[in-house]
Amino acid sequence: MKKQSLIILGAIVALLCFWIISTFINTAFNFHQVNPILSTLYLILMGLLLFFAIIWPISKVLQRPVVHRKGLLHLDEEVNYSKVSRQLIKSGRLSDAEELSIFEAQKEGNTALAHCIKNIFQKRYQQMHVMIIEKSAMVCLLTGASSKSHIDFLGSLGINLHLISSLIQHCGYRPTLWQLIRIYGDIAITALFAYSLEELMDEIGEALGETAGGWFSGVPLLGRFVGSVSNGAINALLTLRIGYVCRHYLFHQEEKARPKTVRLAARKFGRSHIKEVMGAITKMAKAKVSPKAKSEKADKSADLAS
Repeated sequence: MKKQSLIILGAIVALLCFWIISTFINTAFNFHQVNPILSTLYLILMGLLLFFAIIWPISKVLQRPVVHRKGLLHLDEEVNYSKVSRQLIKSGRLSDAEELSIFEAQKEGNTALAHCIKNIFQKRYQQMHVMIIEKSAMVCLLTGASSKSHIDFLGSLGINLHLISSLIQHCGYRPTLWQLIRIYGDIAITALFAYSLEELMDEIGEALGETAGGWFSGVPLLGRFVGSVSNGAINALLTLRIGYVCRHYLFHQEEKARPKTVRLAARKFGRSHIKEVMGAITKMAKAKVSPKAKSEKADKSADLAS
């Protein structure tokens, strides 16, 4: 079963790489017809983009040690928690209070240190939930606002890769290699889906706009609006699922659940938290609007005073 899954994932990744390379070559050829320098600059820019958006996050993930066999939220007598504490301190993501609690627990022995580290990871678990929601909101905004399938593809790919890298860097450990292959395979499928979904949502939106034209004839661009909202929401659901699966592999290794069971739980997580993503988008919009509103009020008050 693993061999079949590996072959399927390999084919998907190969298709993804072929699509990226062919797209870059075609665009570079078009630039070359205008000016060879533009073609060279484009290839350099795309090479840097691929390095920092794909290769660099994956390399940072692979440098992390593999999570122990029971997961980060479960105590294991066979684990050397002094080594775990050193890894956490080395990651540089501990607060001063957390570092102090680790130093005090080290004096009391491995059991006390284990409970101390478990408490730290419980906080990380909640913090990672916020990170998943925020990245899902970013994907929703980008794919919903964009009308270009290429932007949806690159945006979904880049944000999801950065999400996985951020989650793993945040706790200092990574899932097993096979689990990482599954996660990155899901990211590749999601990016390809985002690319095809843009065109599909445009067609559905136009059809809905024409169907609802009798009722909403006064609403301009109804079809495009419906397609954009649907596109953003679906891609946000996929990002929620990817984040859930990564967090599950980090914190619940002792649960030998089948991949299908994990996927079903990820779908349930996505459906139950999509409203939270919309709330995060609303907060982001308010945060952007409020400084402008404050500056406008300040300008008005200054004008009145003068």
